[in-house]
Amino acid sequence: MIASCTRINSSRMILSKSAQLNENTQLPSSSCTRNRCRTSAGYNGVVCSVFKEAKTQSCRSLVYPCKQRSARSNHGRILLTDKTSLVQASSGIASTFEDPDSSSDKNASDPTTTDGDSETDEDEKTSTEKQGSTEEPEVKKPNSVLVRIASGLFLGVICAAVTFGGTWSFAIFLAFTSFQCVAEYYTMITAKPMRKDMKAPPLPLRNTSGLLAICIIIGTQMGIRNGIFEVATFALLSSLVVLRAEKKRVRFSQITSLVFGLFYCGYLPSFWVRLRSIPFLVDLNVHPILAPYLPSQVPAGLVCAVLPVLCIVASDCFAYAGGKMFGRTPLIAISPNKTVEGVCWGFAGATFTAVACNYLIGWPGPQYYWLSACLGATILLSSVFGDLLESSIKREAQMKDSGDMIPGHGGLLDRFDSYIFTGVVVYCSVYWFFWSQGLPLSQLTLF
Repeated sequence: MIASCTRINSSRMILSKSAQLNENTQLPSSSCTRNRCRTSAGYNGVVCSVFKEAKTQSCRSLVYPCKQRSARSNHGRILLTDKTSLVQASSGIASTFEDPDSSSDKNASDPTTTDGDSETDEDEKTSTEKQGSTEEPEVKKPNSVLVRIASGLFLGVICAAVTFGGTWSFAIFLAFTSFQCVAEYYTMITAKPMRKDMKAPPLPLRNTSGLLAICIIIGTQMGIRNGIFEVATFALLSSLVVLRAEKKRVRFSQITSLVFGLFYCGYLPSFWVRLRSIPFLVDLNVHPILAPYLPSQVPAGLVCAVLPVLCIVASDCFAYAGGKMFGRTPLIAISPNKTVEGVCWGFAGATFTAVACNYLIGWPGPQYYWLSACLGATILLSSVFGDLLESSIKREAQMKDSGDMIPGHGGLLDRFDSYIFTGVVVYCSVYWFFWSQGLPLSQLTLF
């Protein structure tokens, strides 16, 4: 009751002040007292008690805040929306009608306020002086381009070691890569922007997907070519139904994200294992420059695995340099940093590398330069579309990188997204090339 009386008294003072000011102010006439009393009748009589004593002239002079507490006016009239707005309006308008002389007298009669402000100012000055005196020089961040190059070289050395080290070292490295890619994939799937539109699979199945990806890679290396992906998919989906039995339904987004994650990060990379495991020996007509370093016969799997990697690395380097120097036309909105000029330079780099490898090692032969150029162009297209697909997932998740495992590049999925579809395309090309050379299908099934 005391608080209500205080509000009523303060509002009466405001209305009397507004009436004095309205003597020199002409505003549109309005009989708003009755309507406002009806609108605000539910606020325990506090608002009505104010407006009942208000004159029409005073009502026209007041500008009340709206629900957003902003000073919007509709010919001087805005209806109050809550009790708090009335109290804030009373305090705000009272400070507006306050006599400036009285406020200056109040400040003069209260010396502690000015002294406190001056002391605060002095403290701020001394603190800023101390900060300026003890400020340490900024540490320069390393150049992002140099970090990117160093990380790429280090990763390239590791990939070369496991590739030339044998089929099993290659498969083990690829199994670890697939497991990490599955983890980064579900990091994007479970990002906050993605959760608005879809339901992510349960955590146990996400962890199981990484283990199944390893099983697919190792099984492929052991010679299990058919049925392993299908069995892994069945295991995931049946487990999903069991875990969601109490919820009475399984979300379609959970099914698709599980199947696509295993297909994208487990099954497609297994084709690189198939490429590296081709057991046939091929004769090389090595250029005299490289003759001291390369044998005359090597496994076909080694050539078929190294050649696409060199083409992708060359296309990335050419595309990056060409895009930086000549990039003007955006390629696609999914990846704003890619330009048409950069892709053209990448095309030139991939085809040149494929033809140059044919010239230096003599495989598949001088009569197949056109086939090498077509293979380079196909590798470029598959790498670009693999990169764009991963970029679309990141854009949907509103993430710049899928992870931070590789400095300057992001996650492993950011680095190997160009290789995921390339393995399938190269495998299909090599498969039918050997068939055109007269290799029986019974032997083709071995890889």
